[in-house]
Amino acid sequence: MSPKKIALWFLIVSVSLSALLGIVAIIKGDFGDFEARVILTTVTISAASICALAAGAFWESRSARTLPSLAVALAIFAAALIIIGIWGKISATPYWKFSVSVGVLAIACAQACLISLARLASRFAWARTITLLAIFSLAALVIFCFPCGGLSDSPCGWRIAATRTIYRTRSCGRWWCRCLAR
Repeated sequence: MSPKKIALWFLIVSVSLSALLGIVAIIKGDFGDFEARVILTTVTISAASICALAAGAFWESRSARTLPSLAVALAIFAAALIIIGIWGKISATPYWKFSVSVGVLAIACAQACLISLARLASRFAWARTITLLAIFSLAALVIFCFPCGGLSDSPCGWRIAATRTIYRTRSCGRWWCRCLAR
């Protein structure tokens, strides 16, 4: 079975399980610690599966294997860290900051895999490079500011990050519109 099919099955099962547990919790009227951990686990598995699906699409379409392999490995590692943290009831802040950082890297790599799937005219190849730089610089901003407390200590830090995110998203969107409207 291909990695893409495995990720798809994990996604389907975890979303179905999460929905079923949500329905049971609503009907039962009791939503305790155990139910919350189960739902958080299924949501974590769903997120990791989505990252793996994005990487799997790039894996199957191109000869490049490094980025998709890295995306899948990071998604599995982040999911494992988060699930261990949920069930182990780990409350250490450095542990969760590291787990979030690995998750951000997994998401950035998965997004880079999807962007790399686009077939662009050679005159627009620069747009992919700019977009990949935007993806990873935003990931770096989140990773380096989040663990250091740089964004959480000051409202100004969040304003800078939000402004930078909107600007990069708008700029990259404009470039992609130009590129795809060839």
